[in-house]
Amino acid sequence: MAHAADVLPFASQPFVDPDPYGQFTYRNRLDALRGIADLLCKPLARLAEDDLAYVNALVDRTLDKDIIKQEVTARLSRRRPAIEEESEEC
Repeated sequence: MAHAADVLPFASQPFVDPDPYGQFTYRNRLDALRGIADLLCKPLARLAEDDLAYVNALVDRTLDKDIIKQEVTARLSRRRPAIEEESEEC
C-alpha cells in the first residue's frame, strides 16, 4: 500500500495531431471562402470573373490557410498591393 508521502508518476502521452484545434486549415469550403473575403476586405461577388474562378478552384484544391493566403495574396497583389499591410479590420 502506498503511503501519503509516496509520489506516483502520471502516465503522459504527447499530442499526435499538430493541429488539434483546426487552426491550420479551414473546417470546410464555406469557411475558406469567408476567410478569403475577410483577407480581401470585400465580398467575393465583387471579384472579376476570372479571379472568382481562381478562388473557387483554389478552395476546391486545398483548405490550408497558409497556402490560400499566399496564393490569393500573390494573385491579387498586382491589383491591390496593400493586402499584407492592412490591419485585421477592414
